[in-house]
Amino acid sequence: MAGVLVIVFMMLHLVPGDPVQVLFGDVPVPKDQVEAVRHQLGLDQPLWRQFVHYIQHVAQGDLGRSLKTNRPVAGDIRRALPFTVQLAVVAMGLAVTAGICLGILSAVSHNSWLDGGVSAVALVGISLPSFLTGLLLIWVFSIKLDWIPITGQGSWRHLILPALTLGWYAGAILARLVRSGMLEILRQDFVTTARAKGLTERTVLIRHTLRNALIPVITVASIQLGTLLGGAVVVETKTSRRSRAPYSSSRSRTRSRTSSPTCRMDSLIPGSVTGNHPSTAEDAPRLSGRSRSRRFAALRRLSPAGWISLEVVLILLVPLAAPQILTGYDPVAVTPEAIFLPPSAAHWLGTDQYGRDLLSRIIYGARASMSLGIVSVSLSLAIGLPLGIIAGFYRGRFESAVMRGMDIMMAFPGILLALVVVAMLGPGLINAMIAVGIGEAPAYTRIVRSAVLTVREQTYIEAARAIGARDTLILRRYVLPNVLSPVIIVATVGFAVAVIIGSSLGFLGLGAQPPTPEWGTMVAEGRTYLRSQWWIALTPGITIGIVVLALNILGDALRDVLDPRLRG
Repeated sequence: MAGVLVIVFMMLHLVPGDPVQVLFGDVPVPKDQVEAVRHQLGLDQPLWRQFVHYIQHVAQGDLGRSLKTNRPVAGDIRRALPFTVQLAVVAMGLAVTAGICLGILSAVSHNSWLDGGVSAVALVGISLPSFLTGLLLIWVFSIKLDWIPITGQGSWRHLILPALTLGWYAGAILARLVRSGMLEILRQDFVTTARAKGLTERTVLIRHTLRNALIPVITVASIQLGTLLGGAVVVETKTSRRSRAPYSSSRSRTRSRTSSPTCRMDSLIPGSVTGNHPSTAEDAPRLSGRSRSRRFAALRRLSPAGWISLEVVLILLVPLAAPQILTGYDPVAVTPEAIFLPPSAAHWLGTDQYGRDLLSRIIYGARASMSLGIVSVSLSLAIGLPLGIIAGFYRGRFESAVMRGMDIMMAFPGILLALVVVAMLGPGLINAMIAVGIGEAPAYTRIVRSAVLTVREQTYIEAARAIGARDTLILRRYVLPNVLSPVIIVATVGFAVAVIIGSSLGFLGLGAQPPTPEWGTMVAEGRTYLRSQWWIALTPGITIGIVVLALNILGDALRDVLDPRLRG
């Protein structure tokens, strides 16, 4: 908690801008009056004294006064909290109910069309950014079918859209977790014994299987509840409860949030990275030398869906080098006579409010999204890989310091950390890359450390130490090659996470700035016209979903061929 308070305090002081100037706005104010207000707020005191006063006031429940409303912040939170808790609880109820039911249905119908359908729905659920989910639900149920109101509060009907938007991602995570847990437990000996005793299949599933499979589900659901509480405020503002202008041009009214992806990334750590480890130091170098060829050979075992996803990702790399070979239109050229053209033979995906060809903007936008994914994942690895290896190998005080720092960073959702970094550095594609890379680094650190903790206990590590091998040699030759498999899997899924967070920053106006084409920015620009020119917002939004879906499928396929427990 102390670390969180320090981080929050430093965030407030590192963000550019003067709170007093924000308070006065654009109104010219004499300098002596500005200094008087600064003295009244304590902003003229040394930073350490401001921090002491901040801690004292927080301990007393005094969170200060809002610069916007001039009311006590604690009072504003107290008035808004019941609505936020209500929305988060309803969303979690929907997520838990749907996740458990769909997970059970998928597990008991393993390898059937029903299992494939549920798995596909869950995979799509974790691949859609929340702002896109909200827009799709609004377009289908509010605009096309006119079943559910978009704005307002006071009845259960006003809860449906924001609760579905908020709970969709969590429900997909829980469904995949329940299915995986039940399939593993159904193979256990005690389940076979229960069936041999003549117990009905229903009793076996409920009393023996589901009760054990729900243990990790309860843990994840409790974590997701905190995530939903944080995201509820944003979803309320975006979809319904206090906004009367759902398609306002103000981006502050349409902020969406991508749920913290750390849970999904952590769940992809192979359960054992020791399946093919050598037993002696003499054997270990031969393993390391052949590890690269074995990983390339593993690509031949990819499933058909994995190969299709890999091809999609490779195709998306083309716009990085030569996007002009895929389209003949200028993505930023304004053509007044071609505004709002629907999809046609001349413009396959239509045109936007400025007459720009959407297909060309999506192709050029792939350059921004793919560059963001590559750079941010590389930055996360550059931070997380050495920290995780050193912390897991040497343990002790360094490990404790690193992991407590990572815990503090992970207390904040990834999108929130990214927003803070962008606020300090300013909007722009490069700054968005840095923000996403820093925001996701804690997950990489924890995953690498977890893998190293397993590797360091192997016999060949002890043998290498016994023959006098130096730590640098052990780390380079024996540890690093044997933790690359989980790192490759997590980096693939982390790429998808980076695309989601990057597009979310673009949606909020903090990524690539117009007229530079970027998928999230295109969705934000087109949401105003969702009722009549739906293709402007939905086309780039669906593109985001397809790309993230392909990356998630590729991550699952790589896990299937690289995880020792699944290879057999």
